[in-house]
Amino acid sequence: MKSNFRNLPRSRILHFIIEALSIISCWICATFTAQYLKMEPEPLFRFAVFLLLFSVVVVAPNKFLRPSQLPCRTKSSAFVFFLFGVFSFVFAVSMVLGYHIQIIIEVGTIQDDFISSYGKRDVVALVAIWLTSYALSIGLFSATVRTVWFIRQKILQSENEESRASACQPFIQRIIALGVLIFLLWVPYLLSFWPGLILSDTARSIAQALGSEALSNHHPVAYTLFIQTCIEFGEAVGMGASGGMAIYSIVQMAVLSTCLAYSILWITNRLLVPFKWAIFIAVVFGAMPYFATYSIAGWKDPIFSMALLVTTIQLAEFAGHDPSHSQEKPNAPVFFLALLISCFTRNNGVFICMLIMLFLLLLLHHNRKRNRPLRTSVKFLSSCVIVAVIVCTVTGPIYKSLNIESPKAESYGVLLSQMARTAATGGDMTEDDKSYLNELLPLELYSKLYNPTKIDSVKCDPSFNAEKLNDDFFGHWLSMFSKNPLTFFEAWELETFGFWAVNVPIVNNNQFNISKGGTPMNYTEIELYQTEMNDAGIEFQNFLGDDLRSDLLPTDEWSIPLAWIFWGVVFLACYLVCLSRIKWILVLLPCLGLFFTLFVAAPMYYWPRYGAYIHFALPLLAAIPLFAQFDISGYSAIQPQQRATYQR
Repeated sequence: MKSNFRNLPRSRILHFIIEALSIISCWICATFTAQYLKMEPEPLFRFAVFLLLFSVVVVAPNKFLRPSQLPCRTKSSAFVFFLFGVFSFVFAVSMVLGYHIQIIIEVGTIQDDFISSYGKRDVVALVAIWLTSYALSIGLFSATVRTVWFIRQKILQSENEESRASACQPFIQRIIALGVLIFLLWVPYLLSFWPGLILSDTARSIAQALGSEALSNHHPVAYTLFIQTCIEFGEAVGMGASGGMAIYSIVQMAVLSTCLAYSILWITNRLLVPFKWAIFIAVVFGAMPYFATYSIAGWKDPIFSMALLVTTIQLAEFAGHDPSHSQEKPNAPVFFLALLISCFTRNNGVFICMLIMLFLLLLLHHNRKRNRPLRTSVKFLSSCVIVAVIVCTVTGPIYKSLNIESPKAESYGVLLSQMARTAATGGDMTEDDKSYLNELLPLELYSKLYNPTKIDSVKCDPSFNAEKLNDDFFGHWLSMFSKNPLTFFEAWELETFGFWAVNVPIVNNNQFNISKGGTPMNYTEIELYQTEMNDAGIEFQNFLGDDLRSDLLPTDEWSIPLAWIFWGVVFLACYLVCLSRIKWILVLLPCLGLFFTLFVAAPMYYWPRYGAYIHFALPLLAAIPLFAQFDISGYSAIQPQQRATYQR
């Protein structure tokens, strides 16, 4: 056997050695990746990662690692390799950081929630995870391009008179039909938790709506006025405050179901997908407790999410609009209204608006240099500018003239956490910084109140002086940051890891959404909450019985962790850049903008409702590669006689 091996040509021996080393490398990379992923059972994930690496690197490298051989035009191979190399490195760093985040108690002290020490092993793991994600991301890019190409060909080949007729069916009637279906599937939740899920945030808005507390934009005033309108209408028709909150829930259910129906039908129509698939997706949204509970939850997030979802669809209309082929134009007034509502229903909406505005400005400049039509771009950009001006004017000078507070503590969540951690751990501070922190909150209280994963314990304490946030806050923040960069970074990690770390078990196994903010007042036994609701005139009823509610209508359910979706969206952005579909990044901006605001202002390490919009938008996000790669959006909108030209 040895002699046979010696008789082999050198090229075959070298090839054999390279393959053997590749297989060993794949196993080593898979081992470190599975260990740092911290998912059980680890052997299963190690084998799965190895199998993927083996397929991409050893079995079919020409198919997965050669962007130049893809069936459509892309950026140069060097550019693709560089971009995904950067993406993979940042992802690998996040994996190593997440591996060292230790959470013993969900909202505990510095001793309970901490970052374990790093070692030389982490350097090896970083390289291994980087190589793993590098190979798999390029492989996924190639596989996605080929899959989209295949699906596109099937769509064009299978198009017939029936699919044309389906695409031309009355749009409004089908939206109503899907909306009613989703609404009816949510009705049992309303009957079981009548008049809706009331939580601590809802109680504050109700108190402001009834005039027992002063208006504050901590919970957006527009949202509070909406609750006030519902309660006043309920009292006017003899249903009382309870009936008013039931009206609030019904209106919210109607808004959510209609917007979801619109998004589902918009996607399926433009992909020429049979209507039965739209019905299937609608049933999924209607049957899952995660979405059903949002429909009756007294939070600002559901309406905000729907407004942002409609905004995203209009951005997709804009990105896929081709004046030379499509007679259907993006609806700038709908975009304006949806963006305006999103900005008034959650305070970070205006930052998302400004991000979209900046991108549209760059796109307008690019189109102007290439002599492309500018009318639609100008309309959308003008909408963003007008919305930003209205929101800043109303929430600024107008609210101030009406003595309506706009607390900064909510917007400074992560920054406050960094300063609080520095004080709690005895960090390096000037006397001036110490004096400032002492005026915010007595220095001796920081070590007692500071929770690494939630800043509410500091900013909601009665001793916290929020007025001092207006007194050179950023000057003191910069001063402390320059002396304690590591402490600041650790504070940021522990306050936001749920939105970017894919390997922290407490997030991946999270099954709490509604009760994460405290037990809903519908079935709490806390006397203070009961008294508060009685004073407001709100009574809770369960028309379906306790057994049915506990067995079939849970208020909490596992949802895809937002950190997973975040890296998927960043991958999508890289995908679009590599295909030179820069305009389609517009569709990702609401999602990316929401994540970035959470990275700087998240009040706690994780809560699914902060990213509820992203979960509602998942079908649209999943369809973006198909829309963008071949500009299929708008395809079903053009006239049948024009389609032959469009297909060519």
